[in-house]
Amino acid sequence: GSSNSIASGSIASALTIATRCFCPPDRDEGYSKALSLRPTTSSNSMAFSSASFLSFFKTWIGPIVIFSRTVLCGKRFKISSKSFYQINSVQTEVLYRKAIEFAGLKGTERIMDAYSGIGTIGIIASDYVKEVVGVESNKQAVQDSKFNLKLNKCKNVRYILKDAGDFMQEEALSGNKYDVVFMDPPRAGSDTRFINSVVKLSPTRVVYVSCNPEALARDWALFKKKG
Repeated sequence: GSSNSIASGSIASALTIATRCFCPPDRDEGYSKALSLRPTTSSNSMAFSSASFLSFFKTWIGPIVIFSRTVLCGKRFKISSKSFYQINSVQTEVLYRKAIEFAGLKGTERIMDAYSGIGTIGIIASDYVKEVVGVESNKQAVQDSKFNLKLNKCKNVRYILKDAGDFMQEEALSGNKYDVVFMDPPRAGSDTRFINSVVKLSPTRVVYVSCNPEALARDWALFKKKG
């Protein structure tokens, strides 16, 4: 075939594996029809154009979400490709255990897990507190966190899909109280809305996990200014 075509001999088995892995059983018939409709004949062998190949995946398989699973601090987690996760699991365990230690938890606290991702900090901390409320703006990460709640049989944790700054403002205005706020923002750090709202909530402790010292220093200066 042409340079933008893929020989059917090499791709057919791969597509068969792909459809078995990613397609519901009721799509197998459609998969077969797609193969029969899309091939082009060249020198007694079939070839699939790259455009047809991509169209096949979009039409018959749909978006593919790759995920893996890991164990962290004795808890199990599903991690999808669009969710953030600290890849150095050994050091992450040290980091999270230290964060929980700094929180000084006694078992009666209501805590906020802000920028919660797939729920690692909140789920790990759930054994040491009364209630965990997590907030995250990444839809796939929130779906993962809810799956991880079931995976770890957590009954005292819930996760909310919303911008952390917006949610914290709402909580401050409604008068809700938290004993500890865990915050693990992205590299850009937090924002003024979030920090002002934390100050209004007046938790006993704020535990800030940072991957960017400059953002941490900026946010810490604002916390300090607010008292």
